[in-house]
Amino acid sequence: MHYFSCAPTNKFQLKKYATNIRSMFKCDKLKFPIIDVLDMMQDNEEFLGFEYEIMDDNDPVFMDGELAKYDFSSNTMFIKESQFNGACDDDPRCRFTLTHELSHFFLMEVTGRHPIDTEEKPMAYQDPEWQANCLAGYLLVPPEETKGMSVEKIEKECVVSPECATYAAIKRIRDNRNVKEQSHEH
Repeated sequence: MHYFSCAPTNKFQLKKYATNIRSMFKCDKLKFPIIDVLDMMQDNEEFLGFEYEIMDDNDPVFMDGELAKYDFSSNTMFIKESQFNGACDDDPRCRFTLTHELSHFFLMEVTGRHPIDTEEKPMAYQDPEWQANCLAGYLLVPPEETKGMSVEKIEKECVVSPECATYAAIKRIRDNRNVKEQSHEH
């Protein structure tokens, strides 16, 4: 079987990246402004010529099941028109898809985690898809700002799916438990 692997990272580092990215784009509200961020990146030389293209949903650039994709060789995000329109209309899943692809840009271009082909399934912390999902989750649901919020409030305020809000709440509980366990070990 064919897999991709990249330099390892962990949730705590990904949380820091998310905080820095949100700060860089002056995200002062819980809702991550994915479309505005893509526009700002495309118009700014600091992002190494980043571009995004809205494509017909049936364009052959998309493999089976792909809704959007980031191509690091051209520094371009290709987005199905339905996904872009959905994100503009605040569809939570479309917003997650675009934020996931944006995460690939930051992980590859900014931190240098370029994927390599491998025959072995990578550990989660070396899996570029796990890393992009995790970073997207932290961008969409910033842990510090959503501390103590109900799943329903996270879903509404952050404009994420019920699954994303639930996962963020569970992840926050696990992360807090891990921090407490580590502090008791020292």
